[in-house]
Amino acid sequence: MSEEKLKEIVFWAGASGTQYKYYVANTERLVGMAGNFIWVDGAGRPVYIGEFGNLQQAFEPAVVQPAKAAGATALHLHNNLSGREARAREQADLVAKWAPVCNLRGK
Repeated sequence: MSEEKLKEIVFWAGASGTQYKYYVANTERLVGMAGNFIWVDGAGRPVYIGEFGNLQQAFEPAVVQPAKAAGATALHLHNNLSGREARAREQADLVAKWAPVCNLRGK
């Protein structure tokens, strides 16, 4: 990801107290990057928190449609190359604190 495409930095705290560094994305050109994502609504609340081996998947209809229906207006990204287990732990930590509507559906 180029710095010019990801300028704004946001820190999200998990239930554990861990602070995760995210960038506000203004591009859909993320092919091949592994990491975590947070779709955020206009009030700055997370509506969908996830992880993928390829962040481009954050733009797939199965993710975008429920996020947009829940009011998502921005995407925050954390490039996380520590592996699937680390990404899943980060996702679970953030979901435990923020309880995003899209993550809680079907539970």
